[in-house]
Amino acid sequence: MADSKLQDLNSGTGVVTPADANFIYMEQGTTAKFCTLTVLVDAYLKAEFNFLENEAGSIAIGLTAQDSYTNGTNNTSFGVNTLTANTTGSNNTAMGKHALDANITGNQNTAVGSDAGGAQAGATDDDNTWIGFNAGLLANAGAGKNTAVGSTALDAAVTSTDATAVGYGALGASTAAGNTAVGSRALTLNVAGVRNVAMGVDAGATQAASTDNDNTWIGNLAGNVASSFGFNVTDTGIGTNVVNVGDNGAAFSVANGTDLTIMQLLLATNSLTDQPDSVAGFASIYDENGDGMISSAEAALRAMANIIYSDINEQGDF
Repeated sequence: MADSKLQDLNSGTGVVTPADANFIYMEQGTTAKFCTLTVLVDAYLKAEFNFLENEAGSIAIGLTAQDSYTNGTNNTSFGVNTLTANTTGSNNTAMGKHALDANITGNQNTAVGSDAGGAQAGATDDDNTWIGFNAGLLANAGAGKNTAVGSTALDAAVTSTDATAVGYGALGASTAAGNTAVGSRALTLNVAGVRNVAMGVDAGATQAASTDNDNTWIGNLAGNVASSFGFNVTDTGIGTNVVNVGDNGAAFSVANGTDLTIMQLLLATNSLTDQPDSVAGFASIYDENGDGMISSAEAALRAMANIIYSDINEQGDF
């Protein structure tokens, strides 16, 4: 910069006007130790940040961060519009653009990610943890004691309480209480169902009825997601359904005629496949020694496994 000046906070609250338009100045706010840093280059505003440090243990860095501060204590915010509306809420942590920007009196909340907990403004919105882009985005009006980890997890949780969502989109539509969802899109369409537990990718993903209460789904696609693909799905998922290997036991390291679950079949195939080889750069199914070549014996195992997996795919009712 051609000319740079920094205003001493002890010298007053007026704006320093330099000889040209290239400068930095700090303007002291009405609250002790609250100031704004403004950077202009060629008469254009390039950056403006709030800095707050007070005796009550609060720290703010970012444009309009904790702009409405009155007497909340032990708040920490980093990012544009973080905790902007907060007045008396205490022990909150916000990191990311607009994180907890509507919080006014809520306490003991943690939001990390752009717009995480962004709409939370209720007087009793306490003890929430929002981690991820848009996590808990719409939580408001009494949403409390929720935990959301993952992009858009619990992002519609307007009044949810005691809910736990871990994974992309988990409990993404929920406004209900007492649900637990672990896995990408787990219980993603649940709106009003309560006290449900879903663990696994897409577990309980299509459960949307208000009467879907007190259910447990464990396993990828648990619920009725896989039914449209011809699978007979139980509450424990498709991985627990049983298949007889017939004369193909060698392909799964078991005796002929053995009953195995679908999950056991997949794990057995995986155990007979070596790590990615240096030739192809990826693992070839039933390449037991990882040399990038399929021997006649390995090809025979492939053929056996293909019989079983083809039956599963073509016949359905598993």
